Amino acid sequence: MLLATLDKESNAQLTDFKKLISEKVQQGKLLSVLQLLMKITRDLTEEDAEDFRNEFIGDLMELLKDACDSVLKCRNCCTVFRFRHCKNPRDHQNDEIHAIELTCEGCGDYFTFAENRERVSYFNFNVLKKVDNLRRRGRGLTIKVTLGGLVEPALLKVNNGERPVVWIDAYQIFEAEDVQVYWERAKAIIKRIKLNTSNGDKYFRVDDGVVYSLTTQLRQGSLLKRLVES
Repeated sequence: MLLATLDKESNAQLTDFKKLISEKVQQGKLLSVLQLLMKITRDLTEEDAEDFRNEFIGDLMELLKDACDSVLKCRNCCTVFRFRHCKNPRDHQNDEIHAIELTCEGCGDYFTFAENRERVSYFNFNVLKKVDNLRRRGRGLTIKVTLGGLVEPALLKVNNGERPVVWIDAYQIFEAEDVQVYWERAKAIIKRIKLNTSNGDKYFRVDDGVVYSLTTQLRQGSLLKRLVES
């Protein structure tokens, strides 16, 4: 580690820096801290070798990990989030995008903080498991998941001659129980379609079928509801 070679005075400054990072993370500003540190690092190491820059970034990620481990935990189970540093190729550039993943292995919450995004991405593994379970035992109706892109949390698409599909947006649905509610509502709509009855279902037509709204009054938690101070 480059930071391990600092002298006594610099180590004192590093201690203050670590404290500042922990305070900002505790205030819910992990994404802003990540983006600021990455920008400063890129500016400072612009003329340096790639290996040096990567080692420096690795040291910063260790600081962020220590901060997250000390001040963040799951509100539901009080488990410390599993910290993971991720790197992905940047489109059309000889560079990488750095991100942080925080996962609660007990509750299934999964957060992604990326330097090139303005918002935190979040989904719950239990939602994906619920979708998979319903898909396996669904008869006459199937279910699929998408990470973003739907105008509502869940939609039912009915194509002539094809099995109806419930689409679940894992970026908008955070509880497995909510998936079950949407599934049951979709089955009720299919039943009314077969009986040629109506219950005021909202829908819109597309080129290859009809899309029904499955919106219900479900409890939607805030995006970072499970990230709390220790």
